[in-house]
Amino acid sequence: MATSTPRMQSMSEQVVSELRKEVQRIPVKTSNLCEHSQHEMTGMVRTMNQVFRPFGQARLYCALDGQSMLRLFNVAERVAPFVDGFKIGLEFFYANGYEGIHKVNAIGKPLYLDFKLLDNPYTVGRAVQAVLPLRPQLLSVHASGGFEMLRTAASAVASATDTQQLQGIHLIGITGLSNLTTLDLADQGIGDGMHAHEHRLAKISIDAGCHGISCLPESIASLRKEFGPKNLLIVQGLRPKWADSNDQSHIMTPAEAARHGANVLVIGRPITLADKPEEAAERVRDEIASAIAA
Repeated sequence: MATSTPRMQSMSEQVVSELRKEVQRIPVKTSNLCEHSQHEMTGMVRTMNQVFRPFGQARLYCALDGQSMLRLFNVAERVAPFVDGFKIGLEFFYANGYEGIHKVNAIGKPLYLDFKLLDNPYTVGRAVQAVLPLRPQLLSVHASGGFEMLRTAASAVASATDTQQLQGIHLIGITGLSNLTTLDLADQGIGDGMHAHEHRLAKISIDAGCHGISCLPESIASLRKEFGPKNLLIVQGLRPKWADSNDQSHIMTPAEAARHGANVLVIGRPITLADKPEEAAERVRDEIASAIAA
């Protein structure tokens, strides 16, 4: 089993600390949603209706990575007609907190809360409980936390589904980060390469009860073959041919990822940093649709 880096642990501990505060401040009940504005509630109802649809092929999620709530909310509203959901990660959450998530939720698109939770099983389970009233369609935990941590997180989701009528929430195990290289793994004492490492973490995630995994682009086809059509495959770090690669080490176009069988394609900067983000989102959406139809 791979060990996590001190930096990764520190980042995850910050997320868990914020979520622990939320647990102490607000009881984990769906009735808490009533504390939000009517506009937010309308958006949440629309989101719930979309969440309950089963996953099909290649949904496009726009990653709202950044700190400026004003700018990102403007982008989200502009691209909403062309995307299937939004991904919110660490930077957005640290800068804008639960208020920012509620604001994006009000747009009425499903959310992927990519928090990559990583801590001891008890703490992660409690953190998952704190997040669930936000009704994310997808919530990520880091697979390197081990089987017991993943199983505790999955149990928290299952328990909420049974007792709070929180349907359609999918727990996702993170098996690979899009910037990591084989040398990075070697520095952590993992010598059998990226492919073997990712498949190992994927099996642990699925066995522990995760609904799917977030994998590297080059692993889509082999993971789909190994685990079949039932489990979700989420892919990040995708770049259209017309976009810069930025800091990504594992590059694939959205069209290629769709053809290989990915369920959720997460794309951020090529859309959010474009001069006209709505046009960029529409262009990516059309490329995905053409790839599926081919």
